[in-house]
Amino acid sequence: MRPKFNKSFTNAINTKLYSHDLTKLSNALNQIISAVDNALAKNTVTVSHVITDNDTLRSLAIKYYKDVSLWRKLALYNTIDTVSLVAGNIIEIPERGMLDGI
Repeated sequence: MRPKFNKSFTNAINTKLYSHDLTKLSNALNQIISAVDNALAKNTVTVSHVITDNDTLRSLAIKYYKDVSLWRKLALYNTIDTVSLVAGNIIEIPERGMLDGI
Protein backbone atom coordinates (compact mmCIF):
# COMPACT_ATOMS: atom_id res chain seq x y z
CA MET A 1 0.00 0.00 0.00
CA ARG A 2 1.28 3.48 -0.91
CA PRO A 3 1.84 5.76 2.11
CA LYS A 4 -0.20 8.94 2.32
CA PHE A 5 1.59 12.19 2.95
CA ASN A 6 0.03 15.33 4.28
CA LYS A 7 -0.40 18.27 1.93
CA SER A 8 2.34 20.43 3.45
CA PHE A 9 4.91 17.61 3.02
CA THR A 10 3.87 17.10 -0.61
CA ASN A 11 4.06 20.85 -1.28
CA ALA A 12 7.51 21.04 0.29
CA ILE A 13 8.76 18.21 -1.94
CA ASN A 14 7.26 19.79 -5.07
CA THR A 15 8.80 23.16 -4.18
CA LYS A 16 12.22 21.56 -3.69
CA LEU A 17 11.99 19.77 -7.05
CA TYR A 18 10.84 22.95 -8.78
CA SER A 19 13.66 24.92 -7.17
CA HIS A 20 16.19 22.31 -8.35
CA ASP A 21 14.86 22.60 -11.92
CA LEU A 22 15.16 26.40 -11.78
CA THR A 23 18.74 26.09 -10.55
CA LYS A 24 19.62 23.79 -13.45
CA LEU A 25 17.93 26.15 -15.91
CA SER A 26 19.73 29.14 -14.44
CA ASN A 27 23.09 27.35 -14.70
CA ALA A 28 22.43 26.42 -18.33
CA LEU A 29 21.43 30.01 -19.18
CA ASN A 30 24.57 31.34 -17.50
CA GLN A 31 26.69 28.95 -19.57
CA ILE A 32 24.98 30.11 -22.77
CA ILE A 33 25.52 33.77 -21.86
CA SER A 34 29.17 33.04 -21.10
CA ALA A 35 29.62 31.25 -24.44
CA VAL A 36 28.05 34.17 -26.31
CA ASP A 37 30.25 36.65 -24.42
CA ASN A 38 33.35 34.60 -25.25
CA ALA A 39 32.42 34.39 -28.93
CA LEU A 40 31.83 38.13 -29.12
CA ALA A 41 35.11 38.83 -27.35
CA LYS A 42 36.97 36.60 -29.80
CA ASN A 43 35.10 38.18 -32.74
CA THR A 44 34.40 34.72 -34.13
CA VAL A 45 31.39 32.68 -35.02
CA THR A 46 30.80 29.75 -32.71
CA VAL A 47 28.00 27.32 -32.04
CA SER A 48 27.06 26.48 -28.48
CA HIS A 49 26.45 22.74 -28.18
CA VAL A 50 24.68 21.29 -25.15
CA ILE A 51 26.44 18.05 -24.22
CA THR A 52 24.30 14.90 -24.19
CA ASP A 53 25.05 11.54 -22.59
CA ASN A 54 26.27 10.12 -25.91
CA ASP A 55 28.61 12.96 -26.89
CA THR A 56 32.36 12.56 -27.06
CA LEU A 57 34.93 15.01 -28.35
CA ARG A 58 35.47 12.69 -31.29
CA SER A 59 31.76 12.54 -32.13
CA LEU A 60 31.53 16.34 -31.94
CA ALA A 61 34.55 16.73 -34.24
CA ILE A 62 32.89 14.44 -36.77
CA LYS A 63 29.49 16.13 -36.44
CA TYR A 64 30.71 19.69 -36.86
CA TYR A 65 33.92 19.35 -38.89
CA LYS A 66 33.63 15.94 -40.59
CA ASP A 67 37.17 15.34 -39.26
CA VAL A 68 37.75 13.17 -36.20
CA SER A 69 41.35 14.36 -35.89
CA LEU A 70 40.18 17.79 -34.70
CA TRP A 71 38.88 16.47 -31.37
CA ARG A 72 42.09 17.43 -29.52
CA LYS A 73 41.99 20.98 -30.86
CA LEU A 74 38.34 21.24 -29.90
CA ALA A 75 39.27 20.16 -26.38
CA LEU A 76 42.12 22.68 -26.21
CA TYR A 77 39.91 25.47 -27.53
CA ASN A 78 37.43 24.80 -24.73
CA THR A 79 40.18 24.04 -22.16
CA ILE A 80 38.63 20.70 -21.29
CA ASP A 81 39.56 17.04 -21.25
CA THR A 82 37.44 14.02 -22.07
CA VAL A 83 36.45 13.66 -18.42
CA SER A 84 34.90 17.15 -18.49
CA LEU A 85 32.10 16.22 -20.89
CA VAL A 86 29.07 16.24 -18.63
CA ALA A 87 25.54 16.05 -20.02
CA GLY A 88 23.91 19.46 -19.81
CA ASN A 89 27.17 21.41 -19.98
CA ILE A 90 27.84 23.61 -22.99
CA ILE A 91 30.84 23.42 -25.30
CA GLU A 92 31.78 26.05 -27.89
CA ILE A 93 32.20 24.83 -31.46
CA PRO A 94 34.27 27.49 -33.27
CA GLU A 95 34.65 27.93 -36.99
CA ARG A 96 37.14 25.39 -38.27
CA GLY A 97 39.66 28.10 -39.11
CA MET A 98 39.79 29.12 -35.46
CA LEU A 99 41.29 25.72 -34.65
CA ASP A 100 44.20 26.16 -37.07
CA GLY A 101 46.24 28.19 -34.60
CA ILE A 102 45.84 25.71 -31.78
